[in-house]
Amino acid sequence: MSRKRTLQQVALALASASYVGYVALDRFALHDETALENAKRRGRLRGEAKVRRVQMEEDAAAAAAAAAAEEAAAAAGKTPTEKRAGR
Repeated sequence: MSRKRTLQQVALALASASYVGYVALDRFALHDETALENAKRRGRLRGEAKVRRVQMEEDAAAAAAAAAAEEAAAAAGKTPTEKRAGR
């Protein structure tokens, strides 16, 4: 009877350890998957921020070019409107 009880306890301990190990691995996998998704999302956000930054830089460069063209036209004595009108 004692041996049977010991075997039952060992079997229960192994089953418990196995289940705990399974749950731990499952949670680790879920955490790992979540971390991967978060990393992808951060990457997308960084990519979108980079696109916005490049767009802002291009807009600033275009505005600077337009301002330089206006200054050059003003220095020549004609505004862009006067140039288009042919005055």
